[in-house]
This record gives sequence, C-alpha cells and structure tokens, in this order.
Amino acid sequence: PVFEEPGESPRSRPELAERFPLILTCTKSLWFCETQHRNVASLRTRMPDPQVELHPETARARGVAAGDWVRLETPHGGVRARAKFNSSLDPQVVCGQHGWWQSVRRARPPRLPAVRPGQR
Repeated sequence: PVFEEPGESPRSRPELAERFPLILTCTKSLWFCETQHRNVASLRTRMPDPQVELHPETARARGVAAGDWVRLETPHGGVRARAKFNSSLDPQVVCGQHGWWQSVRRARPPRLPAVRPGQR
C-alpha cells in the first residue's frame, strides 16, 4: 500500500496547522445505513447523538471529558458531536461520524401561484 497525505491537513498545508492542528477522518456508524434512518426511534436510542472519537491524551490537553459536546471545525465548516475516547487512535487524529442530520418541521407548501397571472 501507498499512503498519500490528504490535500488539506496540518502536514500538507502547514499554514492550517495553527488553527486546525488535528487530522480529521470519518467513519459510518453500524446502526445506520448511509444517512438514512436517523429518525427511527429504536435506532436513536442506541445512538442518540453524533460522536467524535479522540485519543484520551488529546482530550485531556483540551479539557474535554467523555460525553462532552465538542465542536469539530475545518476550513469549510463545523459540526457538534459528543466526545468518545479511543486510545487506539493516534493522538493527532480525530474520527467523526458520517451522515448525521437533524430533522426539521415539515414545511408548508409555498403560497405562490404555479404561473404568473395572465400566463398559461
């Protein structure tokens, strides 16, 4: 196997290292299929919140306890997730979860006419 450094990481783009010192990767939860079924109550009781795995030393250095809500940020945006410790991870790596979304209220149908008055 050959390793190729990601295009955006603290190593490949050193100017990012000060603001984004950790390397983010992600994995899928085994409880869900891609981004589906996040609204199924029986599955949400098993995995109610998104999680981010990080090494205990990495968490300790940042004052993070297991179960704390933390914010993951990249140059492109951010998300919140609950901290879960994983001592098998490299201390420079954090592992988020793929596919989380929040449900929203059903939108009302638009109140605009399908065509402008006078058009057919």
